[in-house]
Amino acid sequence: MKVDVHVRKEGAWYVATDRLTQVSDRAKTRDQAVRNLKKALRARHETRERALQLFAAGTVTLSRAAELAKTPVWEMMTLARERRIIWIDDEVIEEVRREAERK
Repeated sequence: MKVDVHVRKEGAWYVATDRLTQVSDRAKTRDQAVRNLKKALRARHETRERALQLFAAGTVTLSRAAELAKTPVWEMMTLARERRIIWIDDEVIEEVRREAERK
């Protein structure tokens, strides 16, 4: 996993921050702070992927998937769109189309 990491010293701690996601972690050494950050980013990625899998399978709603992934709903919508996950049932689309034709 490639990350753009910024490390700064805060007192006795080194704080590593991923510039893209703004996720941070800290440790007593610079190397450990970076390792902790990478581990946290991997866990975050795996959690989001699992939530997307549950959503794609219809096991959870979009809002529940976002909650599980600790991700804003709008971001989960973007991720679902990028993966071409369709969350509007064909019957709903057809019903909306019929309703529009009646008007």
